[in-house]
Amino acid sequence: NWLANNLKWDAGSWRPDHLADRLAFGLTHFDELCAGAPDEFGATFARALNRQARHLFRLGEIGRAEADNFRLWRGAIIAALHLPGFRRQLPEAIKRLEIAASEQILSDGGHFARSPQAHLDALAALIQTRAALFAACVEIPERLQSTIDRMAPMLRAYCHADGGLALFNGAHESNKVTVERVLDLSGSVAKPASSAPHTGFHRISAQRTTVIFDVGTPADSAPLVPGHAGTLSFEMSVGPHRMIVNCGSVHYSGGSDELAQALRATAAHSTLTVANTHSADLVPGAGYGDRRARNVLVRRREQDRNVLVEGQHDGYVETFGLIHRRSLYLARDGSDLRGEDILESTKSTGQSFDIRFHLHPSARASLVGGGRSVLLRLPTGRGWRLEISEGTLSLEGSIYAGGDLLRQTSQIIINDRHTHRRTINKWRLAREE
Repeated sequence: NWLANNLKWDAGSWRPDHLADRLAFGLTHFDELCAGAPDEFGATFARALNRQARHLFRLGEIGRAEADNFRLWRGAIIAALHLPGFRRQLPEAIKRLEIAASEQILSDGGHFARSPQAHLDALAALIQTRAALFAACVEIPERLQSTIDRMAPMLRAYCHADGGLALFNGAHESNKVTVERVLDLSGSVAKPASSAPHTGFHRISAQRTTVIFDVGTPADSAPLVPGHAGTLSFEMSVGPHRMIVNCGSVHYSGGSDELAQALRATAAHSTLTVANTHSADLVPGAGYGDRRARNVLVRRREQDRNVLVEGQHDGYVETFGLIHRRSLYLARDGSDLRGEDILESTKSTGQSFDIRFHLHPSARASLVGGGRSVLLRLPTGRGWRLEISEGTLSLEGSIYAGGDLLRQTSQIIINDRHTHRRTINKWRLAREE
């Protein structure tokens, strides 16, 4: 049915990266797809793949805003390896893949889109390409191998102990088996990267506690990755249990455009929001407007296995004249996370702000201590307590779109007002003995 309905060019089904995917998987699994089919199907399918390969190789320069270049050149290389008429195209396809790797994978191994999901997909495409070249007895390009080697520890840095991805910039948990398989096939045994200065993430781990902190400049990679206004947000897990999360993204059927846009908001992330305003202008659909955090600074210090990471961004300078600074300190036993959120300006602005901690649906929260602290319970029964220095504490509803379905959950909110040139809010999340 697909062959009958899509023999002619169509903007959707013949989009370069979609077409390349069909070539990659259609040719890799050609025998299995034809097994048991009528005799004429194999010939018809082969003609269709050859026609699509001709179209792919006729395309000129493909910008990264038009297609996923790693999927694109994976398809082209596999087509050149499997289809005799296109073997001469192989050197150029490999060269274009290497150019894409040099342009889109940063020095620390992170994907330029700053999305764990885009990173996983890109690494999987590169690994499959390497496997296809190896099977065809073609020498593996040095840049391809070195890129895979750099990307694997960064993928580990994006993962919580449950094996799934952290929810930054359009990512969802993903299939944990897929993540594990990609890491296994990478061949890398390197530990998770603790800091990625070019991509803009820091991973802080102690004992069973993991914190993943977004301290990078938002990257406009629309439409491939929609772009979220989540600068200085963080996620936290204890053992295999996620506790503090971002809300996620729409990646399943039935998700509305309105929900997709809401999940891009600053308020959908575990960070500080000023006057219910995004820290970056979000263009409907994907991408950013003129205003976004551009001067994101970060410093990491470690002493006796205690770790402090300090970050700041200027996303609110243009609108409110405010700089947001956030510090996260994790004690070496993993039982004590201390945070400090600072809003700085040349004068008091009087603006209200909210510091949000979105909770994973498996975490249960209740206000205690006269409303000055929140008690959290993980599925193990282990308790954690959030205490604050200033502001008003409240519990409200939230949503979690990190898994296969949209789920209801809760969020902790610290509400305060910028009444001095430098307003400081300290909070502590500590394990209950």
